[in-house]
Amino acid sequence: MERGRKRSDASGNLPADKRPCSSSEFRTTIATNNSTSSTPIDTSTSSLNTSTSPIDTPMDTSTPPLNTSTSPIDTPMDTSTPPLNTSTSPIDTPMDTSTPPLNTSTSLIDTPMDPVYSSDELDSDNNSEGSHESPSHSSQQAYSEWSDNSVHGDFNKILEALEKNEPAEVSVALFQLCEALSFCNETSVGYVPVEKLVPLLVNITGWEGRPDEMLLAVRAITYLCDAMPRSAESVVRHGAVPLLCAKLLSIEYLDLAEQCLQALEKISKRQPVPCVQAGSISAVLAYLDFFSTNIQRTAVSAVANMCKRVPLDCSSVIMESLPQLCNLLQYSDAKFVETVATCLIRIVDSYCSSSQLLDDICRCGTVERTVHLISVDGRSLLSHTTYMNMIGLLTKLASGSLVAVKSLLELNVGSTLKAIFMDFDLPQSSQYFHMDDLRFNQAYEVLKLVNQLIPSAAKDLANTQFILAKEKILTDQPSLLCQFSKDILPVFIKAVNSGSNLYVSYGCVSVVSNIFYFSTPEMLVDLLHDINISSFLANLLAKKDHHILFSALRAVEILMQKLPDSFLSSFIKEGVVYAIDALLMQETCQNSGNQAVNGGASRCLCYTFDMSRPAQTRSCHLRGINMDENGSESGNGTIFAFARRLKGKYFTQEAVNSEIGLSEISHKLKTCCQLLNDTIDTPPNEQYLSTVLGEVMRELCGGETMTTFEFVESGIIKSLANFLTNGMYLSKDTVCNLESHDHCISVLKRLKAFAHLCFNRLHMGSDETFMIFLIRKLQSALSSFDSFPVVLSHGFRHRAFRVEVPVRHTATHPCVKVSFVRENDETGLSEFDGGVLYVESTSSLAEIGKYLWPKICKKECGEDKLSGEASIAGTIDASSSCSSEEVTSHQRQQSTSSGDSLGGEQMENTIINEHTEPNLVFNLKGKELSSSVTLYQSLLDDQTSLEPDVINGPKFWNEVHTVTYRKAIDHPKEHIQQAQSTIPSSPSKNSTPVMWHSVPFFSSLLEGNFPCNLPKSSPSFDILFILRTLEGINRFSSFLLSEDKIYSFTEGRKDEPDSLKTSFSTVLQEEFISHKLTEKLEQQIRDPLALNPSGLPLWCKQLMEMSPFLFSFDARKKYFRLTTFGHLMPHTSSNDSNDSSPRSPSGRSREKFKVDRQNLFESASKMMELKARNKALLEVEYMEEVGTGLGPTIEFYTSISHEFQKVGLGLWRGDLCGSNEYQGFVDAPLGLFPRPWSAVVENLHGVNFHDVHMKFVLLGQVVGKAIKDGRIIDISLSRAFYRAILGQELSIYDILSFDPELGRTLLEFQALVEKRESLQSNSSGNHESTSNLDYHGTKIEDLGLDFSLPGYAEYLLSDQNNSEPVNIDNLKDYIKMVVEATIRAGICRQLEAFKSGFNQVFPLSALKVFTEDELDIMLCGENVTWSFTELVDNIKFDHGYTPNSPPVINLLEILQELESTQRRAFLQFVTGSPRLPPGGLASLNPKLTVVRKHSATDTDAELPSVMTCVNYLKLPPYSTKEKMRQRLLYAITEGQGSFDLS
Repeated sequence: MERGRKRSDASGNLPADKRPCSSSEFRTTIATNNSTSSTPIDTSTSSLNTSTSPIDTPMDTSTPPLNTSTSPIDTPMDTSTPPLNTSTSPIDTPMDTSTPPLNTSTSLIDTPMDPVYSSDELDSDNNSEGSHESPSHSSQQAYSEWSDNSVHGDFNKILEALEKNEPAEVSVALFQLCEALSFCNETSVGYVPVEKLVPLLVNITGWEGRPDEMLLAVRAITYLCDAMPRSAESVVRHGAVPLLCAKLLSIEYLDLAEQCLQALEKISKRQPVPCVQAGSISAVLAYLDFFSTNIQRTAVSAVANMCKRVPLDCSSVIMESLPQLCNLLQYSDAKFVETVATCLIRIVDSYCSSSQLLDDICRCGTVERTVHLISVDGRSLLSHTTYMNMIGLLTKLASGSLVAVKSLLELNVGSTLKAIFMDFDLPQSSQYFHMDDLRFNQAYEVLKLVNQLIPSAAKDLANTQFILAKEKILTDQPSLLCQFSKDILPVFIKAVNSGSNLYVSYGCVSVVSNIFYFSTPEMLVDLLHDINISSFLANLLAKKDHHILFSALRAVEILMQKLPDSFLSSFIKEGVVYAIDALLMQETCQNSGNQAVNGGASRCLCYTFDMSRPAQTRSCHLRGINMDENGSESGNGTIFAFARRLKGKYFTQEAVNSEIGLSEISHKLKTCCQLLNDTIDTPPNEQYLSTVLGEVMRELCGGETMTTFEFVESGIIKSLANFLTNGMYLSKDTVCNLESHDHCISVLKRLKAFAHLCFNRLHMGSDETFMIFLIRKLQSALSSFDSFPVVLSHGFRHRAFRVEVPVRHTATHPCVKVSFVRENDETGLSEFDGGVLYVESTSSLAEIGKYLWPKICKKECGEDKLSGEASIAGTIDASSSCSSEEVTSHQRQQSTSSGDSLGGEQMENTIINEHTEPNLVFNLKGKELSSSVTLYQSLLDDQTSLEPDVINGPKFWNEVHTVTYRKAIDHPKEHIQQAQSTIPSSPSKNSTPVMWHSVPFFSSLLEGNFPCNLPKSSPSFDILFILRTLEGINRFSSFLLSEDKIYSFTEGRKDEPDSLKTSFSTVLQEEFISHKLTEKLEQQIRDPLALNPSGLPLWCKQLMEMSPFLFSFDARKKYFRLTTFGHLMPHTSSNDSNDSSPRSPSGRSREKFKVDRQNLFESASKMMELKARNKALLEVEYMEEVGTGLGPTIEFYTSISHEFQKVGLGLWRGDLCGSNEYQGFVDAPLGLFPRPWSAVVENLHGVNFHDVHMKFVLLGQVVGKAIKDGRIIDISLSRAFYRAILGQELSIYDILSFDPELGRTLLEFQALVEKRESLQSNSSGNHESTSNLDYHGTKIEDLGLDFSLPGYAEYLLSDQNNSEPVNIDNLKDYIKMVVEATIRAGICRQLEAFKSGFNQVFPLSALKVFTEDELDIMLCGENVTWSFTELVDNIKFDHGYTPNSPPVINLLEILQELESTQRRAFLQFVTGSPRLPPGGLASLNPKLTVVRKHSATDTDAELPSVMTCVNYLKLPPYSTKEKMRQRLLYAITEGQGSFDLS
């Protein structure tokens, strides 16, 4: 039978009396006693085989009934006939509700179900009788009336008729019985006399030559077993199963065979073993291809029921049918293959205790078919759970069958597992699971299988022989191991390096160690040729978990045993020996690690991937472990003893010294450090600084290759930081230098010299610069340290938790149990006797202090504390379920009146009233807690200092944490003023035009520090400091190098001002991204408790604020949305059902607003006034138009953004100045920037500044709402505008970004001013030398400039000297005033208006984690560019079109040929926006879909139409490409501006 074609309806080939008819026709037939007989089907002919596999074409589940037989009785009945009874498998999906539902043994109008499967619960071992849904009220009432009056009597009449064996009466009685049973359920079916009825039905089923009666009898058995599952036992006992199997094997009548399959499916749910023993599996599968798709699904559902807990004595029956089951995995119907896979999974589960049976299963082709399925199309055919279980099936086979192990290796399963593991998204999926939750983790299943294929050394007598047999396979056929290792080894090492969780890391490292153990030396050389295994092992040895340490030490020992000459030098250079020494130092400094191992690790990982042994018999392998000379475990010892033995055997002092002598790189690096340090005490001569830096660069980049370990340990990073900060980085006396203006000048000069060097190329013809080289070295070093632990929750479930602090309420996340204790030497406060408090995890220490303050302050009268009723929380009921917002609001209201609750009592030492502020200091384990973090974060910080990976499970939340408190020491105001006076003076006093003191990274250089929770002695701190400096240099490189050019012109080294232009290429921002930190952040923000920044570890917030460039753009977008809005995604489209995030905004409410297309500004203003502060997703509907939803909403944001760009509004530069008008819009090729407005000008050309102010407020609201809702707008804002709204201080250089001509002129003027000042200072007051200064040969006074803003004559720069012409003497004042008017005073009111509007939606400060370019992408998306390949890959063709359809090919060619403006018009026509979302065409959601548009008349006269809400283009099949182009261009041009029915 050929596959690939859908079989035609079999009813067309049947005799007339077997074709469908209505139930009324059947009743007429019965009434006239004109019973017909079916013509037998000759299975030897091909008349039935009219198609290929019925599975190949997916069935439309919205239409077919369960039974597709063609008997008159088997056809769909009218509404008076009860619908067919079935139940669905959990694998099935609900059928289309437009089809009348089938009866689930309860009512005609039960919940719609898919008729494909009839198994109630394929994946459940518990066949509950009460799993059916209850009928609707109306059906229950109808059935109740019927049953009370006639059921009992009707069943007796039916029995009497059946006992007579008269064909005519039997037919009528069987029909009535089926009708009655279809209304029955488990409760009402008690009226049926099962023991009398079943024998009669079985007897009739055996009639020969009476197909109609046999069909009705089998159907009655089906209905009976469905309505009363317990009746299956009686059916089996009376011999129905062999009879049904015989009917299936003879298959004389197709409709009867189909009904037999359905009956067996019902019986097998309660009686699987008798069905298997009767040979039902082979009978069901015998003629499977003869049936329709529905019936095939029912058949394999019956087999799945029979395969549940199959006894061992039935193994021969199973093995007979197993090859056929394996072949069924090749079918293309997803539901069918899903059920077949379930059959195989259950068979393997039943026989996993028998190695012989597992071998037999493997010989039936199970391994080959399963590997092919999971590697080719398993993802599309199987659900995620079943897909994981199929990998688990291979694991179970490999754990007990040597045949499976050998077959898997011969099939090169490594490449398949590599693809699966690489597809595993570590940042999104690698979380810390409890062992019971790891079953469905993709990486975990792969690691389980790999650990079975490459086992560890035999540890137990019980499995020693089997493991040795596996080892023999690997050693006898090394080629299999080599190929497998080449696939697995690189991806496992990459997974560990990328920051995967503890379980995944341990699994990967143990496999790596096992591969080394079984590999020959030659094989190891080949495997590790392109892998820096020494660096990998050095990083592992820096971890704290003893299981990973043991695997790493074991790998080191194996490599030294097999290849000592190859790895000794590498281990020294990469820091493996250093890491072992550091590990041994821990033994002398602390005993915690020793105790943890000897006492049994609290988190044993030994059995993470070996679940075969019962939990109660497991013991940690690391207890008292030591290694003998042969590498096997023996004796008693510790992990430190293992390390000490390695040190003594392989890394003696003599061996290490001999290898170190081979390299001079360490000595060179030390020399570089000394050179940098020697510059601290010398005057800041730029030429000398450049010389020193050049020499350091040559040493770093040339000669012998430098390892990451050598780079870090040499101290070059710390020396470079000290050099750039002018010694402040290592200095303890910070006040003296910070007050010095010379210090600022020195730092700036060092920075310029370093910046100039950074962009030099390493080698002639190379694109790599010194900055790129340094960044990559620093990123490699940062990845080698585990300084940023991930803290994830385990066992967390959303439920109500009692909260006492800061106020009493209920929360949906767990709370910290805290006992507050007064410090011993504190006498000014009382002891808190409130016991253990439940503190909300998001509570700050300030909030906790406010709660405790009234309870622990002593009164004048000698009472120990205030009454508990005075607390803020006392007025709120503990059982209250108010929201956090309500609680916070209530707390603020109560805190203002807390002083009144004292009842007028006065206190001598502390007066508590509305003006009293708590002044407490908290300590945890002797460490003072910072008031800027939450108590929960402080507890996390304490935990992560002990172990790198923290799992906050029930133990953490149940533990009572002790926190001490004391009164803070008051600092007199004069001390505060003195501290404030230490702020460094602005370097702007120098001739530099940039306000460097406002640049964050430069401020850090001045102070020699930056906010970070890491200790300054940590290597990670040094790395972050230099990376932050390099990123700042890269971002402000044009400023720094332009200043350097100005200085050269000032000093006379350059003759003309136009030589100030700089030409260089900056480093791509992607170079600064730390992939390891990005993945750690991805893991962290997916934790259920990561509801806001206070629920994250301190490093997340600190690095995001100080060094956001370390994280990818996508990761920062997620962090921004999580911490700002509480969810990860902006919105869910109308047809997007794939979002499985626990914080998916799919449940976010939506609010609609009607907009007048003719008055967009007015409508938008009203909308934002009402909706800007709302959390709901905003949807727009245009007045007098039928469209609503995503399309009109996107189109609204596009239209309103165009309104803001129109001329005559006075919003932007170039407007209201009589020029630069372009089709009614302001022409700003470099982006829009606010038009400067003088404070004394309120009206200009009919435009009132108040209107300008209000429009900027509205623009801020629209932009904020667009970002919040994930919409894009079509407006081009300048980069300087983005910087301004983010609070960054603009400078003269920013003018270049939106007005290059003005900016360049001002810079050249600035150079003239500085040169004049330099000449004056050098000529001792002789002004003759300065009088010859000119601007490109023209004196300044001859330029005709006055003190008005260039281009804006109404903007007077000064009230005093407006009429005075600009000359060389007042040029400096002129420059200052122009810059002030252009980027400060002239636009400050507009910027404040924008910010005020934006902040109504969400805080503008939340966007500071993004660069200007990233903000533009978030807000405006991407420009419309695409290639032909991108069009083919990202457009879906459906409903009449395929990618090869001629109209589709024409469309793709037309789209590729469109001009830029036409592409924008097409995109707006289809999606509502002329821009693509971030990510381009591939990120369009929903995906752009093209379908065929049918026309009743002339196709070429039709126009394309769209559904913008789902990005749907309805395209007629035009006769020619030119006709399509003509109609498409007409549609996208004329079809804009309204939403109507298409």
